[in-house]
Amino acid sequence: MKYLFIILLSLNCFAIKTIRSEINRFRLLKDRSIIDRELLSSPHESFIELDFNISSGLKDLIGDISTSTEQSSESDQVTETNKILGKNVNTEKFLQAYLELGIPLPYIRLTNYDILPSLFANFSLGTSISINNQIDPLAPEAKVYLQKEINFGLNSLIRARNNPEYVFRAGIYRSERADLSSTKNAIAVAGDDDIITLDDLKKSQKDYVVDLGVTKENGDERFQFEIRELRVLDAGSELDNKIGNAPLFHFNYSKIYEFDKITLQPIYGIFHRQKYSLFDGLYTGLRLSFTKKSALRMLVKVDTDFLSYRFGASFKHFKFFYGLKTPYSNPQEDMWVSAIHQISLSVPF
Repeated sequence: MKYLFIILLSLNCFAIKTIRSEINRFRLLKDRSIIDRELLSSPHESFIELDFNISSGLKDLIGDISTSTEQSSESDQVTETNKILGKNVNTEKFLQAYLELGIPLPYIRLTNYDILPSLFANFSLGTSISINNQIDPLAPEAKVYLQKEINFGLNSLIRARNNPEYVFRAGIYRSERADLSSTKNAIAVAGDDDIITLDDLKKSQKDYVVDLGVTKENGDERFQFEIRELRVLDAGSELDNKIGNAPLFHFNYSKIYEFDKITLQPIYGIFHRQKYSLFDGLYTGLRLSFTKKSALRMLVKVDTDFLSYRFGASFKHFKFFYGLKTPYSNPQEDMWVSAIHQISLSVPF
């Protein structure tokens, strides 16, 4: 299997590139952040979970734009904003912040099944920004996609007592998602006083959504398949969101190798959602732990755009990781991609 993944990752170099879509780029980067989070902690199994991804330079860009719009005259605001956009031309910035709270419910024991249910509620806010001057070299524009999402519902782990190597996961929840896509030049940015405007995220699409998954553990081998965000019923939407309703499919395989001082776990996986290439969902990685008593952990992961390192500690009721995703090829889709800083914290049940 590892040779198949190496071949498929290599074939990505020959994939046909399409015209950049900010929505599609955000969709891919957000899905990668979901997979990265799951490689550290199982979904909906923590009292609190925080995951934060931010591109290098995004904070400075937002700060510089905010300062430029404080100029005394409108013409000065536009001039300074245009300079800042020009300084960041042909660059991409990404942000994804995620917070979840969970409560375990009483254990349910049926004749042949054990069920562990829990309630959860999460909030996420994300954006993808790219700046280009393709239309007018003297008047760069910022393409902005912004998304806010709130989910709350029930998640259950189900194990058949006569087939304990399989664990099934089923979740049903209400989802509220608001988003916007816009293109702004210096005049529009100065008029809004910022490059990102949360006030426009007032109306949302509301749905009832289902997550389904199965994990098989056979000795030192582990297989996982899941379908996330399968929307089954409208819950009174005020409008249709721009990013669409396609579900996320994910499969991965891992195997544990134990040595005297270290444990290695190679991982091979693929995920997919409509609007980006199947190759873009390929990834491989390696988990490392140091002796059975040590809480130190390390995760190295490579996909078709980034090489990422995550270091941290994993205890029974607390996990913390810091990571850095570094692009190993630039530019990507004619944009210079920055490194992405990752911070993850969770308190498992």
